[in-house]
Amino acid sequence: SITFSTNYTSNSSLAGITIDGELIEKFSSDKFDYNVTLPVGTRNLPEIGVISGADGQDIQIVTNGVNGVAKIIVTADDGVNSSTYEISFSVKLSDVDTLLDILLDGESLVGFQADKTEYTHTLPVGTRTWPIVSWVAGDEYQTITPSEEEINMYNKVVKITTLAEDGINSKTYTVNLVVEKSGNDKLKDIQLDNVSLEEFKPENNSYKVELPVGTTDYPTVTYTAGDEYQTINTEVSETGDKVTIKVQAENGNERTYTVEFVILHSSNADLSAIYVNYELIEGFTPAVAEYNYVLPYGTTELPEVTYDMSETWQVVTVEENGVNGDYKINVLAEDGKSSKTYIIHFSVAKSNNALLSSILVNEEEIPNFDAEVF
Repeated sequence: SITFSTNYTSNSSLAGITIDGELIEKFSSDKFDYNVTLPVGTRNLPEIGVISGADGQDIQIVTNGVNGVAKIIVTADDGVNSSTYEISFSVKLSDVDTLLDILLDGESLVGFQADKTEYTHTLPVGTRTWPIVSWVAGDEYQTITPSEEEINMYNKVVKITTLAEDGINSKTYTVNLVVEKSGNDKLKDIQLDNVSLEEFKPENNSYKVELPVGTTDYPTVTYTAGDEYQTINTEVSETGDKVTIKVQAENGNERTYTVEFVILHSSNADLSAIYVNYELIEGFTPAVAEYNYVLPYGTTELPEVTYDMSETWQVVTVEENGVNGDYKINVLAEDGKSSKTYIIHFSVAKSNNALLSSILVNEEEIPNFDAEVF
């Protein structure tokens, strides 16, 4: 008889292990532990392949996820000997802590660079609504924490802190939002009793306004602001003849306007009438300065001389020089410069009586004397 027998191999070693078709790094049939780092973001375990070390081997692959240990259990053909290869898989954690972009109201922040973390963005004058700050993450694995602090109506600080997936790498981006303050310290207009100051120019600070003769009330000074952000204060002097307008721009710039009033003084030195004994002097007219007035024969005292001023602020003085002299009325106008002197040439009428009232002889009056009998 012929007896047949089978020789079973006891070899439980592998000739190779592949990951996605590539031989595992530093493979050796007698090395049973391997570490494989998978790329960032790996969610599915790669394909594990084996190269049998001998015929008849029974090979089982047991996996445990992308962050687990995969076991390759090799049983030799003899059914007795076995080997277990272990592959420890781990997914690499992202170390990306940079952002791809920062956005203000959906628009890229001017000058953004991923490795630059400090920014100052100036907003236009008058901005009262802060832009919405958003961002584009560097990758999907980052943890991003924003925070913001409004310092005042002109300044807000937004911080964006990134933490990479590895939990180690981190960055904080700071966006300093600044509202530009207006530097306009000029007025648009100045008004006098609601009428624009004729010679007003925003860049001119001082004005002198001449008011008509006889003005008793100064005009009311108002203004039109250069913009809505100015702070304006008005001061009026105690006498009312000077108005100061102080303008402070939003950024602190200052300008002071002054309006000074000058009431013109009259140069009128004319009288409107001259009276002698309360009768208007004959032929009087304001432009005529000299008059002749003959007093009755025998007058020894000047008559009453009075006058009417043309304007209440005239200053009048008189000079008397007797009944046969010049009576002077000196008029000084309000301006203190213009003057006029009215002169009345007084004279006493001379007698035309050539008759005697009596004739004496030896100190005795002639009887029946008649002045008309010669």
